[in-house]
Amino acid sequence: MKEKISGMLKSRLFKYILALVVIMLLLYAIWVLLVRELNIPIAHKTSITDGSFKTDVGKIRRISMEHMDIDRYQDGTFESIRLQIYPIDSDEVLFDKEYKDVYLKYELNKVDEFEKEDPLALPKGEYRIKCYINGEQTDRIIAAFIEYNGAANKWYFGLCIFIMICVTAALALMYFDKVKIEIAYAVLALVLGLLYNVAIPPISVWDEIDHFIESYVLSSKMIGEPPYLEMHLLLRADDYDSLEHLHDISGITGWYDSFDNGDIDTIIPLREQSQVTFKGRYSYLAQAIGISIARILHLNGHVLLLMGRILNLILTIVLIAIAIKLMPYGKWMLFMTGLLPTTLYLMGSYSYDGFNFALCALIVAFFMYMCDTKDKIGVKDILIFFVMVILMAPIKMVYLGFALLIFLIPKEKINMSKKTMGIGIGAVAVRGADVVAVGWRRVIDIFRITYIYGGGENYTLKSVLENKTQVLTICTKWLYFDAYRVFRNSLGAVNSRADIFDECHYFMPAILVVVTVLIFIVSMEDTKENKFSPVKRTLLALIAIGSFGLIAVSMLVGNTRTTDWKLTGIQGRYYLPIYTLLPAILRNKRISLKIDTKKVMIAGMTFINVCFVMGALYYFAFVYFAGVTEYTVR
Repeated sequence: MKEKISGMLKSRLFKYILALVVIMLLLYAIWVLLVRELNIPIAHKTSITDGSFKTDVGKIRRISMEHMDIDRYQDGTFESIRLQIYPIDSDEVLFDKEYKDVYLKYELNKVDEFEKEDPLALPKGEYRIKCYINGEQTDRIIAAFIEYNGAANKWYFGLCIFIMICVTAALALMYFDKVKIEIAYAVLALVLGLLYNVAIPPISVWDEIDHFIESYVLSSKMIGEPPYLEMHLLLRADDYDSLEHLHDISGITGWYDSFDNGDIDTIIPLREQSQVTFKGRYSYLAQAIGISIARILHLNGHVLLLMGRILNLILTIVLIAIAIKLMPYGKWMLFMTGLLPTTLYLMGSYSYDGFNFALCALIVAFFMYMCDTKDKIGVKDILIFFVMVILMAPIKMVYLGFALLIFLIPKEKINMSKKTMGIGIGAVAVRGADVVAVGWRRVIDIFRITYIYGGGENYTLKSVLENKTQVLTICTKWLYFDAYRVFRNSLGAVNSRADIFDECHYFMPAILVVVTVLIFIVSMEDTKENKFSPVKRTLLALIAIGSFGLIAVSMLVGNTRTTDWKLTGIQGRYYLPIYTLLPAILRNKRISLKIDTKKVMIAGMTFINVCFVMGALYYFAFVYFAGVTEYTVR
């Protein structure tokens, strides 16, 4: 009997079950020590069609407003506003107040705030509003009523369920030894990607509202509906009500609290217009299919938003899993890069950045496959490579240097005549030139046209050449002050809103950066098989550096003003496609770790993502009403 008990205690299954129990206890301890006493705010936005809203607790702490007229209120203007609140089925006035000199914008802005001891009492139920601007009634104002839900029990319990699903999946992948790397990646990326969609609902990723518009337009064309009315996107009222751009914690809790069917019959114009310039509409295909399915099945706006995101997540996961399978070595490095918090955050969104990352990973993987695995490279292989490059180029032209990989393929492997190769490359080049022509015209315009924004002029090619010392200075200052911050953001960053202080970002804490770097070292284990010569690896590194240089130049002429003291606009997510070149560049000769790489990689990336999600949500919940002016987690 003792031997059976001893054997059971030593078994892997028992250890994994014990790990699950320990993690459950840790989540309970976090709830007791940090979460249980939190007063989480919850925002209830009024419906665009009838101005209705619901309350859960009945104690309003803040009222925020926004105007739907983006042309008039984009920069904000001071107005006199009268707000009246009625029960949904009565004309009894419950609240009537006039606000003088309200700074009204097309984004939510605080209008009134109530002390915790003396909130605006609106018992749990449904209400409607009437608004007047300078004495005239208007239905163009959307209000958000923010109350405290008292505790985070229900919200935290739901989050813990998804965390336990992720941990269980990770332990199962570690338990079964024969699971291939690409399958392990697909399973882990799916559950972690869904965790991000649960923890941080739409629309929170950088510029995601623009990508949602592009996806919705494509969806309208798919199902035969008119996409525009006078240049404004037409969408269902419930889809409009479900949009929450740059969530704060009140938006997250309020979003889940309003998972009801809204008005899906009324069609309205969206005030925002897409600002996306470089685009390939195929990069929105998965998102558009998800939106179309939701519209055909008459599903509500919340489900519609999630379906577009989830289909994009699935597509990018499949492409990256194929890339991992193709790679002859460096698989764990791509496995890790594809599971970074920022990568998963983008993949599970409407942004084309996740799709672009997957394409870059496929390009590099196929290049390595041709160089290492294939005995002979034919016309079909070259065409496949260039098709992927052509698909990637219109999305983000700064990575066009990846096309140069074709010149690093060993000549002795190419099984075609020079004439055939020349014709093939020429045909692809002509098609490629046609695809990127629009993008290059935009680039040329940026270099030669001067425009004024934010109080200063942009850089042009002429001003760069005339102010070489100044340009060098602002680039050097960027390296000194921002390089580490941007690197950290490439590993993990959440774009959100604090409401009081405008944008509020959560960056990966330093301790998780250290853990990520250590896991990266572990991922280098199989790069010992890298057969590229030092010269070719140097050329590959130059392609990576050149891509970064193009990013810097694009931000210099497209985002930095001549009055700025350092280069601006570079974001961590721009690094991610460059990271896909690392498996071909690096060769590990000296580091030999006597550990189970698979278990460390799976456990490590699960740990990083779960900790990052928990940290981000607690961070936003804690600082919402704290009055803190510095939001960077160090």
